[in-house]
Amino acid sequence: MNLTSTFLSNRLNILLCLVTGLSVTTGCQDQDISLNVNRVIPYDSASCEVLDGEGIFLANGVLDLAVRQNYTVNLEVSNNLVNVVEARNFQPSDMRVSYNGVSLRSAVIEYSTLDQLSTGIPTKRVIPLSGSVPESTALVLSNFELFSPDVLEQIRNAQEFYSENEGKVTPARSAITILTRVRIKGKTQDGRDVESSEFLFPVELCNGCRIQYPADMLVQRGGQLSCPPKPAASEEGSATSGAGDPVCPSTLGTDDSFVDCQACQGLAVDSFARQLCQPPRIP
Repeated sequence: MNLTSTFLSNRLNILLCLVTGLSVTTGCQDQDISLNVNRVIPYDSASCEVLDGEGIFLANGVLDLAVRQNYTVNLEVSNNLVNVVEARNFQPSDMRVSYNGVSLRSAVIEYSTLDQLSTGIPTKRVIPLSGSVPESTALVLSNFELFSPDVLEQIRNAQEFYSENEGKVTPARSAITILTRVRIKGKTQDGRDVESSEFLFPVELCNGCRIQYPADMLVQRGGQLSCPPKPAASEEGSATSGAGDPVCPSTLGTDDSFVDCQACQGLAVDSFARQLCQPPRIP
């Protein structure tokens, strides 16, 4: 087939899709990806709600292993398929139905390390999903668990997060970056499998990087600064940022949500991690 014939054939296929409204057929869909993961939308740190507005997104994530058992994000997923009935302005008398709405089935998360990590972590997780995304609309998967407790525990046990001094093992204030790849799978209403392209989202996992030590909380003990527990009269369960403002508990220790050293003592994942609630010691 010569170049002229190929060009005419492609133009004919496009015209057939436009004229007959057959955008539900495979031949007219292969040009585009049916589903797309558009962005990670941050939380409102005061209300715990997903922030609303175009152009708001997280370029990367941060997670403090000392105070977090998991890491959740808000993924915006869009259905790029066309509603044939609306696009072609069909009337009820035309008896036409669009089957391009997508029912979500699962999310596939793959992990790869950008820094040295001595322990093994799962390379892939599959998470069942439910919900539907109508044609040409977007849906926010709120509280999507990007890192589960078991994955974080394996990372937390890596030797990169330990240090040894004079035979004593202590937490190391170190960090690594893990690149996550997310794909969303689903089915159209007429049973066709659809899958999004990979969405890449790097996450820094650190030890103690989201803990702050306000001067008014610190005391001198034995020549070292120390952060004592909250006074007994303090209201239990209250969570504050380093600035003392109320924050969403589910975001504490992640992204731009910091934890003061007193709140840290109640949030630390275990007694070993609780050592990071104290200011770094001066040699």
